[in-house]
Amino acid sequence: MCVVAGFRVMHTMISGRILYLDDLVADEALRGRGLGSRMLTALKAIATDEGCEEFHLDTGHQRHAAHRTYLRNGFRIDAHHVSMNLR
Repeated sequence: MCVVAGFRVMHTMISGRILYLDDLVADEALRGRGLGSRMLTALKAIATDEGCEEFHLDTGHQRHAAHRTYLRNGFRIDAHHVSMNLR
């Protein structure tokens, strides 16, 4: 049982230096205990220490509980991510 995050610090043309959160996963038995919020707080501190201007992530449109967590932690929903399968 755990909460884990995969992230990278990168530079984008539109946002400059950012921390991009690839994955945030909480064991189902631990959800609702604030551990995701604590992980986001720790990641914000890392982003600040790394000189990042912004903190970004993509999330599935159906992940309503995750969206509530992100919004509660200061994120905004300001884009749609689109993709195309090439295989």
